[in-house]
Amino acid sequence: MHGHDQPTLSYPPAWHVEPYQAGCGDWSGPGVIVESARFRFHNQAVADGCTSAWSFAGAPASLVAVDVQPPILGLAVPRHHPDTHFPLELRLRTASPEPAPSPGSNFNESILTVWSGGHPVYEIHVWTGPKASVAGIALAKRILASIRSS
Repeated sequence: MHGHDQPTLSYPPAWHVEPYQAGCGDWSGPGVIVESARFRFHNQAVADGCTSAWSFAGAPASLVAVDVQPPILGLAVPRHHPDTHFPLELRLRTASPEPAPSPGSNFNESILTVWSGGHPVYEIHVWTGPKASVAGIALAKRILASIRSS
């Protein structure tokens, strides 16, 4: 993640935390997934190389997950993007998107990029399963609102 802009967050004690190290081309650095049910995230398999996309194969339909990950560097970005203001808010999708974030998945994905000094410093991805509870989605929104850059 960019410079001193390391994120901090709060989460319910019953949720699971899965730290990881991104390493795929221009996608590299520390990340963390906070999830409502224990599920081992792994990147999708691709024929020639790697991807930052997660596989949801075998994920419980009730899963809600918040992923704070490094941005993919090297992408074209606006020259004068304003800094992100906290607390963060994101309208979470509740209907199945087209296309789904993972082949064969009907998980909904909402994305927010956090900016500082004109640079993307991290991305937040929130996934909700097709049977995610209203309470689980509300907790994901609380986690999102707790995120701060340090």
